[in-house]
Amino acid sequence: MSQRLSGTKSAKSVLLDFINDSLFGELTDLPDSIWRHDYQFFGNNKQFFDCRDRVVCLHGPKECGKTIVALSKLHLLALQEPGMVGGIIRKVREDMSATVLVSWEDKVLPKENEDGQRVCFYQGKKVTVTPYGGKSPQWYDYSNGSRVYVAGLDRPGKIQSGEPDVLVVNQAEELTTEDIETLSSVVTGRGGRLHNGNVPQVLLECNPGGASHPIKILDAAGALTMIQARHRDNPTLYDQETGEITEQGEMSLGALKKLTGVRLQRNFYGQWAGAEGLFFSNFDTYVHGLNSVPDLSTMVEFWASMDYGFNHWNVFQLHCQNGDGVHFTLQELCHRKHYPHEIAPDILGSLSRYNLTTDNLTAIYTGSDTFAKTGHALDTVADQYREHGVGKMMAWESGPGSRKTKSHHLLRMLGSQEDGRVIPPSWYYVAENCKRLAECIPGLVPDPTNPEQVKKVDCSDNGDGGDDSYDCLVGGLLRSKISTMA
Repeated sequence: MSQRLSGTKSAKSVLLDFINDSLFGELTDLPDSIWRHDYQFFGNNKQFFDCRDRVVCLHGPKECGKTIVALSKLHLLALQEPGMVGGIIRKVREDMSATVLVSWEDKVLPKENEDGQRVCFYQGKKVTVTPYGGKSPQWYDYSNGSRVYVAGLDRPGKIQSGEPDVLVVNQAEELTTEDIETLSSVVTGRGGRLHNGNVPQVLLECNPGGASHPIKILDAAGALTMIQARHRDNPTLYDQETGEITEQGEMSLGALKKLTGVRLQRNFYGQWAGAEGLFFSNFDTYVHGLNSVPDLSTMVEFWASMDYGFNHWNVFQLHCQNGDGVHFTLQELCHRKHYPHEIAPDILGSLSRYNLTTDNLTAIYTGSDTFAKTGHALDTVADQYREHGVGKMMAWESGPGSRKTKSHHLLRMLGSQEDGRVIPPSWYYVAENCKRLAECIPGLVPDPTNPEQVKKVDCSDNGDGGDDSYDCLVGGLLRSKISTMA
């Protein structure tokens, strides 16, 4: 994925380059090398390679190099940690020979010699890799004692009994929640074979599935780490120095752009789209998500919105607008099964982070249920917030057709490309401060009974999923046409 080395460099010189680099140095495809090719990883691919979290998922569109990154990490660990037990896994073993094992043998491991061995050099030592099982290998033995099994979850016995240290799961979108939890439960590090800062890991790599896929549910529950793969991080598609698309990139991405419907959303845009397709197909976390807070001195107005909830999520968002009419969502607070007196201090603390108080806000726009009494309460929810310093609440637009109006309002604010014209976005959010919002929007689909508006989605009994962040956002962006104030 980077430039190939001259054949005049010695194996020792190549090895020193490798050792001195934090991830991959310049690597050779000579017979006495570590790798088949001279890979170098960038951006989020490098982040995945460096990550030491327990269960990590590299997800994204096709042609990002996800499989190569994951397999290269597994191979390097097998060289670094003599005696390590690893595995290459897929849902069905039969699906592996023509897919992930081709990448493993033809793109990661060095070329096979006359004896059927693949010879590597690592830290001055020769390590051979030998497959066992003929044309359908059952495992690969390393001469330093490491072993990498090949297995499908239709026959998981070898992996479960081998106490693996690291598993690479190919096409993880095929897995169920039970599959992922089973794999995680067998990777415990009981063998004590990992050192050098390495830890037992389950490394998932996948193309996006549906918006309610088990991987997304586990992510929402904090059970794994998600890292987004991007076309821009693949050096065969984009020159990493200039940022310009390569000739190969034009060809590969041109083919993906011709896809339609849910295949386009998943395989080109890398979005977790349901079978019905996405509503906000123009939403892009890397376009609309800001890495830092914008210059607040340029803002001409601040306001907030809140979608009230108790069993569902209670979501509070802080917004602002500059003189050019561009809107920003600075902060999102999400609480579940908390009362107003518990949430109010967090709201005031969030405002103070930006040197604001409720006096600096035009209003806090919220749903009409905030002005209703709940259960046996003597005061409305708005009254309870006001008693704890959070006032200026105003009901947002909730009349007939308002859900459709809000959907299209956000569509326009996301920007688009029409007839060759680029219409820039007029709304952005601070990615680090609005994580639930960023997870919510890409999974929203049209309402099957009214495709011009977003389908309503409630969170589960455990709080997973739901569209509360979206409701809070569009209520705040569209503002209010009702004069109720509390």
